[in-house]
Amino acid sequence: PPSKAAATAALFVYGTLQAPEVLNTLLLGRRATDLGAKPVVSMKPAQIVPRDGFCRCPVRNQVYPALVSSNFRRRDSSTPTPLARTGNDDDKNGGIRGYLLTELTTEQMRILDWFEGDEYSRTAIQVELPETNNNSNDNNINHHINDAEMPKKKRIPCEVYLWSAPVELVQLGEDWEYDVFVRDDLQWYLDTTVEPCTRELQQLGYYGTTSSSHQ
Repeated sequence: PPSKAAATAALFVYGTLQAPEVLNTLLLGRRATDLGAKPVVSMKPAQIVPRDGFCRCPVRNQVYPALVSSNFRRRDSSTPTPLARTGNDDDKNGGIRGYLLTELTTEQMRILDWFEGDEYSRTAIQVELPETNNNSNDNNINHHINDAEMPKKKRIPCEVYLWSAPVELVQLGEDWEYDVFVRDDLQWYLDTTVEPCTRELQQLGYYGTTSSSHQ
């Protein structure tokens, strides 16, 4: 299979990949019901700060979001597109919360690159991590972190999947909400998108022979 950029030390996820069920299924090549909500890679709370000028918006007619930069220009415009926010699921100062994945192998990054496809490009950014609180670890994924648990700390370099498809496909000014995705769409997304992708990835040889016995 084609190989994209070399593996990064850290990847910030802000959409459907926040769900351990989605991430585990993709990386293992099978529905890992035995793991429950425990992610198979290191996963720690993080956020993109407002001053960096990003917006997490729904993609039209899809259940997943796009991360759009303030420098994104419409095809018919020479000026940046304004990124209005409503602040539904992020903190009061407009930060975009998600998770920082670390210890990803080259093979795992290739799987995620394939899954994200041409709509996204893996781009270098920086995120803020809370100074640690041992409660925020791989075995305790909490999508309801209050402001006291997410203090502003040093910025960590990583990569993120940034929207690179036409901006007209994105609902600018709207917020994508993780809790709504989990409640309304997660099971459907696993059945209709994630699992079919793992079968195709298996056929393309992305998992080698390690996951074939679990199909």
